[in-house]
Amino acid sequence: YDVDHIIKGSGSGASVSTDDLTIYKKELVLYGYSDYELFKKFWLNGGVRYQQAKYRFDQRASSVRYETREPSETVMMGGVKYEYADGCTAHFSFQETFRFLATDEWYSTWSGLNTNLQQQTGVQYEIGIRHKFSDALVFEATPYLINLKNEIYLNPYPSPGQNENYDKTMRKGIELNLDMDILQFAKVRFLDKLELYTNYTCQQAKFKAGDYSNKDIPMVPRQQAGIGLRTGFLGRYLLSLDGKYVGERYAINDTRNETPKVKDYFVLDGRLSYTKDNLEIYGAVNNIFNRKYSSYVVKSASSTLKDYYPAPERNFEIGLSYKF
Repeated sequence: YDVDHIIKGSGSGASVSTDDLTIYKKELVLYGYSDYELFKKFWLNGGVRYQQAKYRFDQRASSVRYETREPSETVMMGGVKYEYADGCTAHFSFQETFRFLATDEWYSTWSGLNTNLQQQTGVQYEIGIRHKFSDALVFEATPYLINLKNEIYLNPYPSPGQNENYDKTMRKGIELNLDMDILQFAKVRFLDKLELYTNYTCQQAKFKAGDYSNKDIPMVPRQQAGIGLRTGFLGRYLLSLDGKYVGERYAINDTRNETPKVKDYFVLDGRLSYTKDNLEIYGAVNNIFNRKYSSYVVKSASSTLKDYYPAPERNFEIGLSYKF
């Protein structure tokens, strides 16, 4: 990967950036993975990944500055999986994680370049089960725990804030999924397909230690869910309804959890398509119930006021695609 990010300010005055800065980033990645059946229906898996980044900061104004950073990480993952019945498995896995800073995260419009930021690291554990009751019904449950160090986040205090590293954060939760082939239970002559899916996630995301210890991480809902129905008919038509529920969560910048949570919302989208050979023609209705909601809300760093960015109300789209 090779990225150049040019930041160029203009004007004068204390609140106006006059920077003329280019941040260069190059990355080299090597990785390997293996999945081995140790015993019949019992698998071991593992992998390793090495990643190196080279950053170069070339500041030509308002002051001349030239610096480099060369972080690198080697991480591993491993797990086991057991197939206790046909199509039914149980598994456990762990993996070390990391995230290198994006080029623009080193820079703040108000405080300028900060090359003292650290790369984010962590470890994730999960245990899960996939149970196939029949060809018509599959259930999955996956509890997980994620611990991060030096998570990269925008600290809004003191106003107007800048990117910093938070010592420790934690996310734990469970994901549930259910897929159902309804035509396996009841045949409908003119339908080629009738499938129902549902998913639900309950998650707790917390700052650990530090200034915001035990506070919820903003914009992470405690509950999320999805439900959908897909049906095919007359050989060429596909109709789908997809619903999404997002629970209450604190606004961006509300790291102290000072203001009421942003309201939850449910949105339903629909899509009808016609396919013949390599051609697809489709029409869609998004936000069928015309819900008024904001998926993006930001709290002021200097007060309890919030900026709401309204999501689109009911809207329509039509289109076609052709595969060569």
